[in-house]
Amino acid sequence: MSSVSPSALLRSTIFRRTVLSGLIGAVGLIALVWLGFAVHKANTLGNVRASLEEEMQNLEALHTGEGVDGLVQALTFDGRSVWDPDWLYAILEEDEFIARVLTGDDETLAGYEGIDPPGGSTSTYVDHDELSGHRVLSYRLPLDGGDVELVVARFVPDRVLILEEWLVRASLLVLLAVVPISLLTGFFTSRTAFRRLDTISATAETIDEGKMDARVPLEGNGDEFDRLSSAVNDMLDRISALARNLEGVSADVAHDLKTPVSNIAGRLQLLERDANDPQAVVAHVTASQAHITTLLRTLDAMLRLGEVEAGGRRGAFAPMDFSHLIADVAESFLPVFEDADKQFDVRTQARVPVNGDRDLLTQLISNLLENALEHSRDGANIWVELRTSKGRALLEVGDDGPGLPASAVDSVFDRFVRLDSSRTTPGNGLGLSLVRAIAELHHGEVRVAQTAPGAVFEVSLPLREG
Repeated sequence: MSSVSPSALLRSTIFRRTVLSGLIGAVGLIALVWLGFAVHKANTLGNVRASLEEEMQNLEALHTGEGVDGLVQALTFDGRSVWDPDWLYAILEEDEFIARVLTGDDETLAGYEGIDPPGGSTSTYVDHDELSGHRVLSYRLPLDGGDVELVVARFVPDRVLILEEWLVRASLLVLLAVVPISLLTGFFTSRTAFRRLDTISATAETIDEGKMDARVPLEGNGDEFDRLSSAVNDMLDRISALARNLEGVSADVAHDLKTPVSNIAGRLQLLERDANDPQAVVAHVTASQAHITTLLRTLDAMLRLGEVEAGGRRGAFAPMDFSHLIADVAESFLPVFEDADKQFDVRTQARVPVNGDRDLLTQLISNLLENALEHSRDGANIWVELRTSKGRALLEVGDDGPGLPASAVDSVFDRFVRLDSSRTTPGNGLGLSLVRAIAELHHGEVRVAQTAPGAVFEVSLPLREG
């Protein structure tokens, strides 16, 4: 198993995304907390402003009724119209108002002279040795045409300022904690991921060395790496099966092509020997042509089978009436069955819509009929039936002959498979393989529905919707 350097782990996508996710989560949480605080602060300050407006209206009404003297008298405490700075501690503790009445020359007539905000509603600070950093909300209103001004203020509640300060510190601490935690989490997560990926890579290297039985070990926790490993193992199983099948097919192809090629070679030698005998030359050429025809038919069937299995014909799919197609193909085979002295019966349900390649489905039907024609007994009854069931088109081709051995059901659709009873009949063992490939290309399947008495092959295709 290959080792991964720390620098490679730090450059990995898993590391970067883990760190980024941690930071985004922390920032999102902080933002959510600050949003809640902002709502709380806005509500609190809104209540403060509302109470300020109410107090301003009360004092303004007092001025309207009693004039500036009334305001000065209302703001005089303990015999003093100008407030002592120490009084602000009690005002802050009791959550009371700060007020000031001043002239246009900035002379304080009553109230606390250490508050001098700009006009209108604003947030400011008081001039005080120890409370100057405590924010206040204030209103400043001109009276008597501007000769006198009224200021009303109120401290922002301590709980808001304390909570805001605490949130600033907590946010910084969270960020300072999240950054190293995210880095460590990203490092160990990427290292774990690389370890699992190294296991898959090591298996691939072992396969590359020719050990096709190697598989990726599973940890059994069902995570995404186990699912990936399972998918890789399934793929390797499929590749191994295909490789074994390819070896078998190659051997079968060599065996099936060897006979006609050997016969052609033998005929050429005889042709050379009997070059002066016209009748013998004709016989040898005729026999060679027959062997060449057999060879070409086998090669054509193999090419067609490869094309179908590769799925290259799906582009030619089109809506069609399957029952009409079966009737056309059956009609073309009727004279062949009559010449072979075999009964042929066709039973089809009208208007069975499917979606597919007309030429390939014609090949499928023809191969099944040729199989029944070649391998049924003399005088046999052969039948074709088409019906629908549960959204599927079901085509059956059968006969009342000796049938198939039960042991051949699983292998009869494999390439180049020919039963002992059919060794003396023409064929190359590819007809039913092509039937299966065409059915699967159309998202269908083919099976042996009955083995005795008589063989029955059933093809199931999905009906066209709409």
